[in-house]
Amino acid sequence: MDMQTPDLRRFSVALFSSVMGLSGFTLMAVQAVQVLHYPAIISQAAAVISIGAFLFITAGFILKILFCRESVAEELNNPVILAFSGCIPVSFLLIATILSVFHLPLVNVVWWAGTVLQVLVTFYCLAFWVNSDIDLQYATPAWLIPVVGNLIVPFGGRGIVSQPFLEFFFSIGFFFWIILTPILLYRIIFCDQLKENLRPLLFIFIAPPAIAVVSYLSIFGDHYDFFVTLLYNVGLAFTFLTLVLYKKFIHLKFYTSSWAFIFPSAVMTTASIKMYAHYGYAFYFYLSHVLFMGICFVMLWITRQILKMILCRRVENR
Repeated sequence: MDMQTPDLRRFSVALFSSVMGLSGFTLMAVQAVQVLHYPAIISQAAAVISIGAFLFITAGFILKILFCRESVAEELNNPVILAFSGCIPVSFLLIATILSVFHLPLVNVVWWAGTVLQVLVTFYCLAFWVNSDIDLQYATPAWLIPVVGNLIVPFGGRGIVSQPFLEFFFSIGFFFWIILTPILLYRIIFCDQLKENLRPLLFIFIAPPAIAVVSYLSIFGDHYDFFVTLLYNVGLAFTFLTLVLYKKFIHLKFYTSSWAFIFPSAVMTTASIKMYAHYGYAFYFYLSHVLFMGICFVMLWITRQILKMILCRRVENR
């Protein structure tokens, strides 16, 4: 069997964004079960699907590294696709968090693998950006993934390493979120509009402040203060912005980037549920339900589109 098939070559690193989406949905569902009393089967089924998708995509990408190295090298030298390499360590870290929540084995192994990969990806991407002459039009919100992914390290790290270790990663992620966001907003406002297949990436702006809320609470043991509220409100502002821009998304076709709808929205919902659990405000309660139902709707749409693609390929192959 020739492993250098077109299908294997098209096994893009961006596929790990689906693991991010599914894992984010799972962790959101865990909070919904615990706080909003949703049926436990939702989080359990989501966990199984997330872990299965992670194993399948990881195995496929390992095969690609072994048999299509030139294709991997092309992705690592593409200023647009490179940013999606950050989805790999983030996927490991999210899966480690899921394993921890459900008291499954290999938590430490998967978490450490994700943490080491996060360091490598962060500094590889930073070095690439510094050493390359990159036109601003190639910058997309996906650039936030490899560096802001550091904020996810504390999710499942408490109890594995010391607090200063987690604070180190939080600091890196927070710093580069503050630096990159104005650059990316400048590109979006004053340069050419994002292509249709990249428009879902606008949702990524929601993720960093929402992730920072969950990460901060993971490090300091659910210590709610003004900083947490500030982060949450910034995430809320970007959430409202994406709703105002609904015309950009309403008629989009399905792309791999469509998974960007899920993870940022899911982590924002998780943050909202945590805010409700602590403060008990009705606003957080209803917002959590609305966001959860909205994400479920988008998940159903993505599932339908994937099934249609699979069926079309089977018909073509007959």
